[in-house]
Amino acid sequence: MAVYIISGKIISFMYSPKLSLLRITKNIINVTDMVTFLLYINVFTEPVKTLVDFTEQFQNGYSGYDRFLEMMSIAPDIEDAPDAVPLDHVDGDIRFENVSFHYE
Repeated sequence: MAVYIISGKIISFMYSPKLSLLRITKNIINVTDMVTFLLYINVFTEPVKTLVDFTEQFQNGYSGYDRFLEMMSIAPDIEDAPDAVPLDHVDGDIRFENVSFHYE
């Protein structure tokens, strides 16, 4: 429960529509004061939400970058054969010759 002062009245506000309606029907608070209060709360909390979202996104990006660097630092298990021929000119065409496939 939070306590706020609007129009010189002390209002305890719980995020409950029933409580807000009860206060309005018993003339504890005006409808305009309640709407104004909700709009002000939204104005004050939106920058905080934006900051929290940015912080979360930054932390996720930083941890992802750490994982990326960790993966890039691992040496590959597959090594070229000692008599491997380097590729000099590659066009992107792939041709399989004398290749067979079978399942066990």
